[in-house]
Amino acid sequence: MNRPLSKYLRAERAKQKAIFDRRENWILFASASIGYGVLLYLGEPQKWLVAWGTTLLIFVVTIGRFHNRWQSSGFWVAISTALTIHLALVWSIFSVILRSSDDVSFILCVPFILLEGGLIYYFVRRFGDPRLLRTDDKEG
Repeated sequence: MNRPLSKYLRAERAKQKAIFDRRENWILFASASIGYGVLLYLGEPQKWLVAWGTTLLIFVVTIGRFHNRWQSSGFWVAISTALTIHLALVWSIFSVILRSSDDVSFILCVPFILLEGGLIYYFVRRFGDPRLLRTDDKEG
């Protein structure tokens, strides 16, 4: 009798995850479109489009991965701290170090995206909230 209930719960979780995945994709698409539109309207160099895209990619994936912890204030403190550090690094790299360059290849940023994404994921798991040791739907 317990088996049909667990099958039902798994099916419901899978359905909710599919809805979340679609919603996450729309949020990513809308955010990217608005950000790119603003940057293009302002006439910013291509390097800032890459900076916007990498920031969006890293944080949407990380926030989406921890969707079951959105109600935790510790999670949002960790994300906000990581975003602040990220923005300071992006500004220092793209504005100061790459001052003379207007074009930056997205492909060259991929290793840095992977490294930073992993570090931010670890940071959020470690410092966001003790309950973040799990990223699945189970509490505890």
